[in-house]
Amino acid sequence: MPNQTNYGKWTGFGHKYGDTKRKFKTRPCKLLLQSMGLISIAFLAVSMWNKSCRLPGRDEGNLLAPLTSTCACDGTGGHAQAPGAASAQQDLLRIPSTVKYLYINIGTSWDPWPGCGVGKGTMSGHEHTGGEDYDPTVFCIYVEPLTRVTKALVERNLITNSSLLVHAAVSLYPGLLPFYEYAGVSGVASSLSPVREHTKTREGNAPYTVGAGQVSAVPVITLKHILDAIPSSIRILQLKTDMQGHDFRALRSAGSSLRRIDEILHECTGAGQDKIYENEDNSYEDVLGYMTSHGFESGAQKSHDCNWRRLDDDGNPVQRVPGHVYIPLTF
Repeated sequence: MPNQTNYGKWTGFGHKYGDTKRKFKTRPCKLLLQSMGLISIAFLAVSMWNKSCRLPGRDEGNLLAPLTSTCACDGTGGHAQAPGAASAQQDLLRIPSTVKYLYINIGTSWDPWPGCGVGKGTMSGHEHTGGEDYDPTVFCIYVEPLTRVTKALVERNLITNSSLLVHAAVSLYPGLLPFYEYAGVSGVASSLSPVREHTKTREGNAPYTVGAGQVSAVPVITLKHILDAIPSSIRILQLKTDMQGHDFRALRSAGSSLRRIDEILHECTGAGQDKIYENEDNSYEDVLGYMTSHGFESGAQKSHDCNWRRLDDDGNPVQRVPGHVYIPLTF
């Protein structure tokens, strides 16, 4: 949620990453041949990739790899099938077999926390970022709907072989939906929902008026899609979401798979605070009953950001893994 006192920050002044427009100056036949060539290359690459469950080494690059695999990974480089799984074949994300711990950041914006593999202290610009050294046991999944932001993350070398960038939005149901852009170039106030008229006219909320931009179309997936594609042998340490009014809908979309996550930090509104977006159900009171029914205890923060910690089967809070980075949360 943008801070209305930091106009330069949320407008993105200083960012050089705008939308790129490509102009094709070619005859139709030539363009068709080029397109067929690209399709053939992509098909060959996918075919070759599907012969293995193994991710390339750290320096080989994996940005063009398919997101999932239907092969039965058997210890030759992929994760083994979870005991009791319904099928011998299951679509799983291509994550290195060395990975034991994972972070998910939805609505990453320009500086994705925790910066897996980019180097300690190499990131700046956000309270939750700093960058982490390469660790073969740790992996990050970033989900970001704005094209210019995903482009910038790649160009800044913030997507490594320790991370996966998904260009999508997350909500209760999958599909193709309009995405309303606010807060200028940075787009940090953009949402799947338009802002309320009350918000537009309220004094001091320039991100939603002079900072308003175009309406684009984005693919929408559910949190369950993400969680169920992560091998069950991997422990998900933290989920951070910043989704401008759609955080609770994303959490609800996970269903029972939500209990795979140890700790959750998400944007929310507190008691008595105005809701910014149309049809917003993102207050602490909205979320409380659902999270407790799924075995999470509430943290101390109940306004702007809400946080939760999973309880084990005996009702005890899950303990953090020593030596790994966490967003500071108070319980």
